[in-house]
Amino acid sequence: MNKSLIVTALSVCLLSGCASKVERRIASGSTDYATLPKITTTKVPPELQQPIVAPDYAIPQLAANPAAVYGRDLPVVSPSLVLPLARGTYITEDLTDTSVIFDKLDTDLSVEELVMLHIDAHLNRAGIAYTKPNPAKQRIVTDWIVSYEDADAAWYEFTTPSTEVGRRFELLINPAPHGRSATLTVNLIDLVVSNGTDISETIDPFTKRDFEAQMINAVIQQFASQQIIDDENRIAQIRSGINSELGFDANGDSAIIINAQYDITWPKFQLVLRKLGFDVKDLDKSTGLLFVKYQGLDESWIKGLFGSTRELPLEKTDYRILIKKLTDEKSSVTFMDDQSKSLTPLLVSDLYPAFAEVLGQNELDI
Repeated sequence: MNKSLIVTALSVCLLSGCASKVERRIASGSTDYATLPKITTTKVPPELQQPIVAPDYAIPQLAANPAAVYGRDLPVVSPSLVLPLARGTYITEDLTDTSVIFDKLDTDLSVEELVMLHIDAHLNRAGIAYTKPNPAKQRIVTDWIVSYEDADAAWYEFTTPSTEVGRRFELLINPAPHGRSATLTVNLIDLVVSNGTDISETIDPFTKRDFEAQMINAVIQQFASQQIIDDENRIAQIRSGINSELGFDANGDSAIIINAQYDITWPKFQLVLRKLGFDVKDLDKSTGLLFVKYQGLDESWIKGLFGSTRELPLEKTDYRILIKKLTDEKSSVTFMDDQSKSLTPLLVSDLYPAFAEVLGQNELDI
């Protein structure tokens, strides 16, 4: 039984064409066309009229080293892809280099600081030192990155020699004039491959693209991973209970002061409004303004909250609510009528117990 399995495995390996890394980069089939004699045009005696030859199918002239553009010396592989998997990253058709575009998204950082933050995080995590030759320019140059990779070997060789690969990169951050996006470009500037006594410093386009794509995709992956962590932390904070108190906003109007950052207070308070019978008709996070309509509380809910069927002391009409950043860790919520006139301190004080109760609840539905 074991012998049959071994024979079957070897047969599959042979039939599948087990090949080395180099062989996998060569087109299958014969390359006899590379040794064919050069085709010449029809020779017409000078005394006869020369035929008109259409240039539509003219074969272009070969490069100075024609052996490198056809036959077994021509690698047939697709270039490594840049994978913009992080939110706010994308590529466009005009990006011919190994580049990716970062959008600013919702952050207080400038787009250059955002990109630099994740470059620094990836390089530090990987233990890669870097310098900025000119602090005024967004150009980062890494130190030598040395790794040991399996050298090319035939499938039947059970011992594979190790190849030492050293490389250096430059990373360029080019912000757009409008400041809402920036392009990150990675260039391989040095490469040394040592295999025993053989040392090569040649950089072919395919190898160059492979290494550049590995570097830029690692930066994008760092960005994506951090986004996942930030999203999970943010959802956990939104679902957790938040303390609040009565106070005043930056304009001196009566308000509810919430002990949470603005980015947490904004979605959290929308959940609270829905729970307390408000319908959010329109909103603008950039200004912190919510246009709402009070429709009344569900009787069973308000009874469970206060032990009676008393609703909020509000008319069932339109209101405006202004949420603003008060400090780094606090936000203010100001209640206004449909003409943007702040509600009286007495009315806000009457509203506060219901809002404080719901704000303090854990596991609010998102």
